[in-house]
This record gives sequence, C-alpha cells and structure tokens, in this order.
Amino acid sequence: MAKTQKYADELLTEAVVRYADVYLGRIKATELAEWATKNIIGLEGVRDYHFLRPVKGKDNKTGKTVERPKMCTVRIDEINTSRHTTTEMSRNVLLNSTNVDNFLNLPVNEQRQTILDTRAQVSKLRSENTKLHREN
Repeated sequence: MAKTQKYADELLTEAVVRYADVYLGRIKATELAEWATKNIIGLEGVRDYHFLRPVKGKDNKTGKTVERPKMCTVRIDEINTSRHTTTEMSRNVLLNSTNVDNFLNLPVNEQRQTILDTRAQVSKLRSENTKLHREN
C-alpha cells in the first residue's frame, strides 16, 4: 500500500499563502516550515520537505507511476518568480514603456504606487550591485 500524506496539500498551500502575506522576501522552505509549525494549527512538526517533495500518482492512460509537484510547491515557485527583481522590473510601466504617456494616463494613485515600486526596485538593484562589487 502507498503511504498517505501526513499533511493535506490544501493546508500546506494555505500556509504558503499566509506566510507570503507576512514575509515579503523570497520564500525558503525551511523558514516557511518553522513559521508554519508555530503559527498554523494542524501543521505542528511540519518539515521543509513536506512542502517540496513531489506527489507520486498513476497515469490513467499509460498506467505508469508519475511524479508531479504539489500545489504548495507550485505556489512557492509562483510567488518567488513574481518577487524576483527582473520580473518586477519587466512589469513596471515607468521603466519599460516606450511611450511616457502610458504612465501619465494611469490614475494618480497607480502613478504613485508605480513610483514607489520603482524606488524599491532601484534600491534593491543598488544593494545587489554593492554586494557584487564587494565580492569582486
């Protein structure tokens, strides 16, 4: 008989989403597991591999055993990708628009938020650049 999962995938995914609301950086499974153990009922004793191990299942067409990533693993990857500096910068209208009027046509509150996001991105790039210069 196959092993059953110790923690439900829905509960693990909920932990990822709630942790992403609290922590704004890149999500690491070890830190997520520590946080979930302390803050989410039902996940006491959860470990990092509970978030990362793939689920084994049987393919209906071929009958072979296949591995697929858990929903919580997919969600962690999505969040980390969206928080990556280059992804943030590619979505920024102020930095990537070929026409300046695209930015000026935004509502005032979105213009302010875009300016604040741009400042944060430039600050992050400066700190990364400084770090790389030190390493060199």
